[in-house]
Amino acid sequence: MRKWLMWGCTLLLLSLCGGVAAQEGAPTLQGQALENAAAFTRLMGYVRYFHPSDQAADVNWNQFAVNNIETVTSAADAAELAETLTDIFAPYAPTLRVFAEGDMPPVPSELQTPLRADGLEVVQWVHVPHRSFDEARGGQIEPSTRIRIPLESGDVPQTHLYSDAAKGVNEVTLPVHRPDEPLEVDLGGGVSALVPLALYADENGTLPHVEMPAPIETQSQNLMQRRVRLAAVALAWTHFQHFFLYWDVLEAQGVDWDTALTEALINAAQDTNANDFYDTLARLMNHLRDGHAYVTPPGSVDLPGVSQRTSTHALPFTWDVVEGQLVVTSVFEGAGELQVGDVITAVDGESVETLLARGDALESGVGQFGLYNFLRTLRRGTEGSAAELEIDPVEGEPYTTTIIRVPVIADDEFLYHREPRPPMLAELAPGIVYADLTRVENEDIPRLIAALADAEGIVIDMRGYPTSGAVFALLGYMTDEPLSSAPFLVPVVTTPDPQAVQFSDVSYTLAQPNQPRFTENIAFIINANGTVSAAETFLGVVEAYGLGELVGEPTAGANGTLAELRLPGGYIVSWTSLRVTKHDGSPLFGVGVLPTIPVERTLAGVAAGRDELLEAAFEVVAGGQAFDMAQVQPLEVTVDLAFSLVPYQTDAFSTFVPDGWQENSPATFSPDSGQTVFAITADAAQDGFTSDTIEGMIAELSSQFGTPVESTLSTETLEWRVVVFQPRGAAISVAFALTEVDEAIYAVALLAPADAFDALYSDLFQPALEAFRIVE
Repeated sequence: MRKWLMWGCTLLLLSLCGGVAAQEGAPTLQGQALENAAAFTRLMGYVRYFHPSDQAADVNWNQFAVNNIETVTSAADAAELAETLTDIFAPYAPTLRVFAEGDMPPVPSELQTPLRADGLEVVQWVHVPHRSFDEARGGQIEPSTRIRIPLESGDVPQTHLYSDAAKGVNEVTLPVHRPDEPLEVDLGGGVSALVPLALYADENGTLPHVEMPAPIETQSQNLMQRRVRLAAVALAWTHFQHFFLYWDVLEAQGVDWDTALTEALINAAQDTNANDFYDTLARLMNHLRDGHAYVTPPGSVDLPGVSQRTSTHALPFTWDVVEGQLVVTSVFEGAGELQVGDVITAVDGESVETLLARGDALESGVGQFGLYNFLRTLRRGTEGSAAELEIDPVEGEPYTTTIIRVPVIADDEFLYHREPRPPMLAELAPGIVYADLTRVENEDIPRLIAALADAEGIVIDMRGYPTSGAVFALLGYMTDEPLSSAPFLVPVVTTPDPQAVQFSDVSYTLAQPNQPRFTENIAFIINANGTVSAAETFLGVVEAYGLGELVGEPTAGANGTLAELRLPGGYIVSWTSLRVTKHDGSPLFGVGVLPTIPVERTLAGVAAGRDELLEAAFEVVAGGQAFDMAQVQPLEVTVDLAFSLVPYQTDAFSTFVPDGWQENSPATFSPDSGQTVFAITADAAQDGFTSDTIEGMIAELSSQFGTPVESTLSTETLEWRVVVFQPRGAAISVAFALTEVDEAIYAVALLAPADAFDALYSDLFQPALEAFRIVE
């Protein structure tokens, strides 16, 4: 779960005490032993990810780390450490050389340019370390690949063109490493290593040909074993050392990742339970300052307030930090005497100053988004758990009360919202319509579009995460030009530490102009209270294309697919695995989408039950008119989406299309008020695809939408390849049918709300395919 939620041992305590004291009886890790473990960690990263030998290519590195990390801790000095590391790694990296400082060996002869290069190739690793498009991998990153590059006139070429549409990689130019120029790396502990990043290979494999090592012995991965905890830290640290994509930002902010390693190894050695070790991993991840950096405990571990399995209850109120104080922002049944506007001065005997200092330390620069999650999860707990609160009420004398947590209600307001909001779709005043996109369900989209189309002014609430991917369809009604996403950059890594990362841009057209056109008099309410990732994709378009005023506070500044790394002991860590910038290339990470009209809440406003951000947004679109909650009315709109089919013909083909739907662009149709799109193209290979084969197009579609369900449909004249997608996290379904005739590839596409998709597939999509005829 989220990294800010650790409130056992804290970074604040670490800074005050200068370290974490060992628990009684817990084995410490210090001095040469600590340096040895850190050296093992660094070397494991280089060998695992960049030494391309056959022997290292198929190793269970989690088990390797568990089995070996404590082996090095007993080395008495640099010479013994170099010898121990060599013994551990040599079976998997025969051309690796580890040596004490000042004792560099010559480059191994197997790495020298061979006199005869007939049939030889160069082998090196290519990593595309982002969340796999293959949902079967369950959030893990794309598998790495060793590529073989032919020699040119007996020598190693300088560059190599690489592409992999299935991983979202368009053609990029990679540097080719020379085997005879191994990388010299300082491992710490007085030792260094020569690590070849490329090897020569013949038809029998990488050189030199040595015996494959025996399978790694499977040993216990119980968290009560120190080696398991140390291995988990080592594996996490090495992964982010080489593959985290924002080191330029972190280094500018003074983040010391080497110190983070030694701190985490010290703490992991002393941890005596799952809760302590969770804290250790959370502190390590905090150094990344990434809004997607979470730690998830194994299913067998119950951490109240962290584990979803045990966090079944929550305090029946919400709170927020306003003007530096922790204030109650909404109350529900079971909150006792608490009133909106009451200031909380202590929780369970801990002053709020200390509590917020702890939260500030644990959120590590993620800002309001981190604090929001810290406080939200602090509400969570187990059945029967309670919190003792010291209260400075809006009226009356300070008092102490105990509030028992109540069962979690599946309601956005109870769990997430920290201000009184109008109904999801409401009229704020005559002609002024409010829509809360954090509460929109897929079936709401048609009536939402109908209501917004008639509005003179629009207020869109984006304080939080959109509940439906269908909300992106709204953008098409706000523009006269196609709207593209910000750059989504897929990393391609061939060099450690990280150096010379290549990027493939997989940004895409997010919305096409649609009708009816909304008014340009729009204001978006924003802050960092859950406004992250997909919400920032939406708002990034608003910001870049100037679709309206942005009222409130910055968003989280964490966009890009969230990927997971599984560690020994069952813990999982996650992070942002794509590099995403703003449309103009400026940073989004840690910055967020910024308001054009900054507004902050006040204690007086909270106590009065006001939503000051909503009031400011209303004033923007209402020409300065003051907001009056008494005018707010729920807005009910009924929309009929019925359609029939009519013949359709172009110079290239004929088929059926929906009667009464608007043709937004040639052969692309939508209902007057809906998210559904039906499209036909006469030459798909020239219409938005980079590939000119059906297989390549399906790979491109899979890179965007995930793993499809594939089938074939034979009609009287044509054979169609049909792929159907249900994109993860989106309440839509997508179908594509592709067929090739005389080197032209025809495509029919349907994008529709998931709950309407089956009916549209049978009533529209399939009849259109069966009626499809090539015009001669």
